[in-house]
Amino acid sequence: MQSHRFTASSILAAGLPALASAQPIDAADSRLVGFATTVVDFSPSTPDSLAAAVSSPSAALGAPDAGSTGDPDFLPVGLVSLGDAPEGTPSGTITLGFDAAITNGTGVDFAVFENASDFSAFGSGIFAELAFVEVSTDGSTFARFATSSQTTFPDPAGQPRATDLMLDFSGGQDFATLPSRGLVSGFAGADPAFSGTLFDLSALSSTAEVLAGTVDLDLINFVRLVDIAGDGRTEDSFNNPIYDAFSPNNATGGFDLDAIGVLNTVPEPTTAALLSLAGLSLLRRRRA
Repeated sequence: MQSHRFTASSILAAGLPALASAQPIDAADSRLVGFATTVVDFSPSTPDSLAAAVSSPSAALGAPDAGSTGDPDFLPVGLVSLGDAPEGTPSGTITLGFDAAITNGTGVDFAVFENASDFSAFGSGIFAELAFVEVSTDGSTFARFATSSQTTFPDPAGQPRATDLMLDFSGGQDFATLPSRGLVSGFAGADPAFSGTLFDLSALSSTAEVLAGTVDLDLINFVRLVDIAGDGRTEDSFNNPIYDAFSPNNATGGFDLDAIGVLNTVPEPTTAALLSLAGLSLLRRRRA
């Protein structure tokens, strides 16, 4: 499978400011007209480490329904984890399909639901596990949304910065948090549970795949999520290192997909249109 690598010129046209300013959509919003219906591929990075509660890719189908098993283990349910990839291991991915294709309509076109937690009110930032978002018409060639990450890793020998990742109580990244939602753009995974991160297909209009005609923004049949190893080895579209909560071989590690919702879809033919087509066919037969 192919996916897009951004050039400097395509980044300028990739719509990052629009993505950064878009408010997430509520799971109950009436603008959502459908959700993913098919699992095309599920390739977690550490399948043997994931808990059974987060190992079923079908949990990402349909409307958002994330929850928890409760005490004593508090494992998430209703979603699927991609796993955090150790060094030298491919990132986890999941690809979903839809009954009706997503189309590049007016405004935002689809939303990705994760289960990030916002602790900003308590001064602890946002617990977020990020992922790249890619779309495809044929299931083989994918175009990736541009991303920007301005989060920095704390320097123990330097002065603290407002952009520094907030490490957990042990000084590790198992439960590290982003100091601000505004430091990341173009990723899925930074908005709270039941709040979908919105994506506008027009932001991909200058990517190589769209310009070559291998990805048709009016006929998107597949959406792929690619987990990000948040230890800085993965870079955004501007070659900045990406940092987030990172815990290899964790039972619920990596991006947790709850659902993909659709706002703009290719409409089914109306009854009138079907009757018109049937009449045209009959007319042609009579002429023949």
